[in-house]
Amino acid sequence: MKLQHLTLVAGLAFLTALTQPQAAVGQIRLQSRFSNDPQLLVPSNYRNSVLFDDHLAPSGNFSQLPERANDILIAHRVAQQQVKLAIDYLKANRQQILAGTDPFWNEVYGKITKMKEVAILSANPISGWGDIDEDDWIIEQEDAGEPSPPEPPPVAFRSHLKKGDWIFMAEQLDDGTLDEGYVRRVYDITWDEEYDDQEIELDPNDDPSPVDLDDAIIYRVLRFEMQADPTLYESVLATFESIQMALAGRDPNNPDEISEDIVYHGRFNDINDIYAAGDGLLPSLDPLADFPRIPEGLQADRLFREAGLSNSDSHYHLDRLYDIANRNLIDRNGDEVFFGGDLTKPIPLMWTQDNELPVEFDTRNPVTGATDRDRAFFANRQTVFGGLDDHWNQYVGEAFLRLDENGIPQIEHDAEFYDDTVAGDSLLERTRSLRVPAGGVVLLDANGQPILEIEKKHESATPVTGSKSNHGFTQWQSIVSSFAEYSSSNFVDDEGNWNPVGVVGMSDLLGTSGTQEQHARDAGNFARFANLVRINPNGTGTNVEPFGKRGQANFNPVVPRQ
Repeated sequence: MKLQHLTLVAGLAFLTALTQPQAAVGQIRLQSRFSNDPQLLVPSNYRNSVLFDDHLAPSGNFSQLPERANDILIAHRVAQQQVKLAIDYLKANRQQILAGTDPFWNEVYGKITKMKEVAILSANPISGWGDIDEDDWIIEQEDAGEPSPPEPPPVAFRSHLKKGDWIFMAEQLDDGTLDEGYVRRVYDITWDEEYDDQEIELDPNDDPSPVDLDDAIIYRVLRFEMQADPTLYESVLATFESIQMALAGRDPNNPDEISEDIVYHGRFNDINDIYAAGDGLLPSLDPLADFPRIPEGLQADRLFREAGLSNSDSHYHLDRLYDIANRNLIDRNGDEVFFGGDLTKPIPLMWTQDNELPVEFDTRNPVTGATDRDRAFFANRQTVFGGLDDHWNQYVGEAFLRLDENGIPQIEHDAEFYDDTVAGDSLLERTRSLRVPAGGVVLLDANGQPILEIEKKHESATPVTGSKSNHGFTQWQSIVSSFAEYSSSNFVDDEGNWNPVGVVGMSDLLGTSGTQEQHARDAGNFARFANLVRINPNGTGTNVEPFGKRGQANFNPVVPRQ
């Protein structure tokens, strides 16, 4: 029966081979061919659909996948595994992370510096349950009657508490965990003559209960301590859990929705057709102060964050440098070269603009054999990125497929994220046309033809190939970073905390400024952490013992003091 099912699937896939992305049905290998990549502990553990367009898997390749597609498939599975291991590690090592002693966390995110007063609770709650109404200071002992939990003894409250004690009260959720609770001080404990109908009177000088609490569990507070604020830890953990869902084809913002296919596209896709200015804009009160490495006039949006500033030796980048040098206010596309006409504030050419411009050498001399695949950003810098609020579709460039012996994508014109110089280690002679004018009013010759190029000029450089611009990430790490930015919604709550989502290029935008919380939102940090937490049967790389919480003596719950 199983064989019949598989045959049917293959037959249906064949009928749609020419129009649909192709499923990865014929793997060449079950492990990465690069020795530094983590081993897949259970290769068949992750089975959600990963598909490829016809450039990565021509004609379906139902017998086997081409090497480039198989590399991506395995990288995707490794990404899933390492994100799962990262989640397990974070949960198992929460205490030492908050204590500032975890080496993996400290290496990537740094010791948590923000402190918060917390309440250390008794190991077990007091016997009995209590009810309290919103805006009230009286906790009533639950009516004995026919309670759902066992009937508490009538001496519950007064046998455990006294005047001046601090307590923590919270409702228990269906999964056995406690809902958000509140710390308050006991002002008095009262009961009737039969020692029944006990009530805890809370300090009237403190805040009342902000919500109704029914059948609340009550803990006695042993002491208060200043500990690391867990907010950053919890945000990182939540983001990892969202990455896990995204890699499985699910929507982290709608976790109950059915999973979708993940599709990797290797054909040329203009980044400007996927993003537009303002898409995935980061919140900022003062762009120049909040994101100091962004030139004035540009925005901290996803279009810019994905690409940065071009340092290619393309004709278009060289043209922009020519525009700046000659103080041409308008470029060939009609865009301003200088911000607001201010000649002290030139705007370098963005990689996205470099990818957007036509591939012609100039208006009259096309580049022989040039295609869309030769556009600067796609050919030289594009690794992998997801669509706008569309992590199910991932777009890969030639750099992502150009791997060194360690499986690291090789980027041409390698440089820092915001390098606006011409990349190269030596100048080579390449003839290009010198434009006069660069833009604005087009001059016409005697025959009414536009005069755009009037003389030849030698200017270029040899591209430098490397991985610095990609942080030395492997394919699977680049995939983790891409899936970290599953949403374009980047917001900050009233307490200054980022919502659970990674941001590509966040640290590049901030430079040395920004808060620890902001730097922790850098999508690349999730890839770095997932690379540290690995279990390798062959003994290569960092080894971590299998995860699982150990029993700890004298364990006491810890809650925020609120």
